[in-house]
Amino acid sequence: MESDNVLEEPKKILCVGLVCVDLIQICESFPKEDSDQRCLEQRWQRGGNASNNCTVLSQLGAPCEFFGTVSKGVFADYVECDFRDLNISCDNCIVHEGCDFPLSSVIINKENGSRTIIHSNRNLPELTAKDFHKLDLSKYCWIHFEGRRNTSAISAMMRRVVHYNEEERSENQPRVRLSVELEKANRTQLLDLIPLCDVSFVGKDFATSQAYSTMSDTIRLLKPSLSPG
Repeated sequence: MESDNVLEEPKKILCVGLVCVDLIQICESFPKEDSDQRCLEQRWQRGGNASNNCTVLSQLGAPCEFFGTVSKGVFADYVECDFRDLNISCDNCIVHEGCDFPLSSVIINKENGSRTIIHSNRNLPELTAKDFHKLDLSKYCWIHFEGRRNTSAISAMMRRVVHYNEEERSENQPRVRLSVELEKANRTQLLDLIPLCDVSFVGKDFATSQAYSTMSDTIRLLKPSLSPG
């Protein structure tokens, strides 16, 4: 006799933000200006904070999905293939034809381990709240946002999740958890996102730019903004 029970598809962790291609060059020492120097090693690598978060989650065995904007072309094909190889879903990404794919030139100095990044994102638009509203939120157990310059759009996306949790979610569905990453220096407006989420990840560069001198200092000063619980 067949069972009436239908196994539900595991809910995924959704990471919202940037995916780019890192063009990594490892050098014996940092190149002098206007010089000709060979590198020790060169490779392509998928990058971007939200993209990298998905990589780690996948390696830990968690079902996950990346959501962001992409273009078409050889770099987009490389990124999509790499996502697939790691079982990271990217089916809902917003495709903008005719735009350049974001690239980062990364120079790693073998002598001291320093990492110099030159980022290029010439014309690929950021995600909008309208893009996010197309998602079926019942498929996710956790949604993590990379704090980027489109803060007002991110706020609207997070409020959409809050509304889903409070007004649309069925009683037998777990609440979707929310988290945000604050990394880039001097983006004070990102502080407005903290009350909307369950977990905040605060990077050293952001904390230093806000004059937070220690980890304890950061927690103490941000605690009043945290959501209850």
